[in-house]
Amino acid sequence: GEFNAMAGAIEARDQELARVNEALRRANRVKDEFTAAMSHELKTPLHAVRAYAQLLLEEIDGPLTDAQRHDLEAQLAAGDHLLHLIDGILRYSALEAGGVQPRMERVDAATVIGQARQSVAHLARQKGLEVTVEGTATVLADETMLRQILINLLHNAVKYTDQGRISVTVA
Repeated sequence: GEFNAMAGAIEARDQELARVNEALRRANRVKDEFTAAMSHELKTPLHAVRAYAQLLLEEIDGPLTDAQRHDLEAQLAAGDHLLHLIDGILRYSALEAGGVQPRMERVDAATVIGQARQSVAHLARQKGLEVTVEGTATVLADETMLRQILINLLHNAVKYTDQGRISVTVA
């Protein structure tokens, strides 16, 4: 009798685990569908914003000052970075599912740091800070991930620096 009771308990537990596993698979499928849909929904208006910025850069509505051109180029760079992040979300979902690995490639670190610097330039300007980049090196990295890390580091540097300058050295 004890053996049959134990076997029944094990069978009930196995059925409960199977039910929970199926619920987790459904939840994961819903998450993947949501991620794909949201990525598409975010990309569509972002492409429009970038297109209007590009039209302005082409001076269709009239000539631009150097400051306006600089600001529009920064807007396009930020838009490009956001597109890369959205693609990264999709890659992360695929990575989580075991389908994709980070894209390791030779990257000019100074260029990526310059792009990250551009992303925080307006914040630094508001605080009267200068952000400088010195040196050059080629590294093996996922460019989008490296850019995001550098943006986060520079954003924190600007946030926690009250005066002076922020210097990034590439070696």
